[in-house]
Amino acid sequence: MRITVTADSFKLAQVFTISRGSRTQADVLTVRITDGTFEGWGECVPYARYGETLESVAAEINRLPLDVTRESLQALLPAGAARNAVDCALWDLAAKQAGKRVWELIGLPAPKPEITAYTLSLDTPDAMQTQAAKNASRPLLKIKLGTPDDMARLEAVRRGAPKSRIIVDANEGWTADVYAELAPHLIRLGVQMVEQPLPAGADDMLAEIARPLPVCADEACHDRASLHALKGKYDMVNLKLEKTGGQIEEFVNPKYKDDTKTTFKSPTRLECMMQDYPKSLDADAVVGFTVFDNWVGYSPVKNSPADGVAKFKSGNATHTATSGEMEVYGCNAKLLSLAGAKIARDATLNLGDGSSLGAFSLDGFDAGIAREVTARVDAKIATLTATVAELAATVASATKEEAEARGQAATSSRAFKPPYDEVHKRALRLRLGAEERAERQIARALGRADHLVEHAERRRKDLEKRAA
Repeated sequence: MRITVTADSFKLAQVFTISRGSRTQADVLTVRITDGTFEGWGECVPYARYGETLESVAAEINRLPLDVTRESLQALLPAGAARNAVDCALWDLAAKQAGKRVWELIGLPAPKPEITAYTLSLDTPDAMQTQAAKNASRPLLKIKLGTPDDMARLEAVRRGAPKSRIIVDANEGWTADVYAELAPHLIRLGVQMVEQPLPAGADDMLAEIARPLPVCADEACHDRASLHALKGKYDMVNLKLEKTGGQIEEFVNPKYKDDTKTTFKSPTRLECMMQDYPKSLDADAVVGFTVFDNWVGYSPVKNSPADGVAKFKSGNATHTATSGEMEVYGCNAKLLSLAGAKIARDATLNLGDGSSLGAFSLDGFDAGIAREVTARVDAKIATLTATVAELAATVASATKEEAEARGQAATSSRAFKPPYDEVHKRALRLRLGAEERAERQIARALGRADHLVEHAERRRKDLEKRAA
């Protein structure tokens, strides 16, 4: 194969500004890889934020062996612009060689139209209002912010595009104090998500404060290695090929919502699967797996209560937190029995796969009782979760109304104080009422769940006596 790299500059229609600076052109590297018959194309934009330049990225690409493959590329280059451009060119080449689209090679459904965000460059409030008005017909606008004086810009954009959904990208430009001050107004103005409000590496405050809006990681998330630092601070991640270095790593394991396989159950599922480990070894490495009995490794705890109930109805193990806790007790009972301890009959538990744990098994014991108890408890938990979510939405609505009232009071004259006080009191009453209802329903639901467990335990003991 032959690999060539060329640099191009494209003048932008207007100056594009974010918190870190402005640019008037896009400097792009284009990679072409040919096998003599077909030619694959890829491109990238080196980012100074990550220490990349046109020269440094081109040098990385030019050092690659001519027989590079998508698989070997992962070890030859780090995640970044260079690996992205080459990876895209290799995918394009493979698709042309096979006479197929890339999505067909990967085995994905045909792509469909998606709503994307139209970005408004950071500018003066008046200029941003003008830009918002020109694009007010777009359903989703992304506003570039990142200065201590962004309140006026937010207000201006909302005036210019009163019906558009808005997301905000601060590009690490805010301090903790600025974000804390702006947060209530983001809600009041209908902002739906804020991206990278604080600098990567200086964002610990996000784990300590309430996040009424979803917070998205951009500069703070690049690949698998950066995931552990996001826990408790972010609600979603912005995955870019320039950051991941081309193909999205295999920690993305989407789950489909139904059999049509056209909608995912959640936006992104991040995992590290055990079967990925052999892929990191040499091709001639000997890889093997040891299979243990179920009780040795406990059980997977990966399903929600509602999903566990559905699996129980189809005859499968529930693999919920409820069944997992039962099986931990069962494993301990088994270990104690192997060590010579005598396990009382009441301590005998069911693994969930039809086998019982303890010093002995009971003839005639109904092996489905443990699963049935687990499924019933999970059903109650699922119902309770839905109820709490509904009440939480009521609380959130009341809180939002209160925040809007506070915002009106802050920007209005004293003549508007009585209406604000009335709205504030009403919002407070709504919120307190919703919280009281939630507490009462939670108490009732827990009481019903306790009663259900007691009933199942009495039934189990009765069956044991009859079996004896």
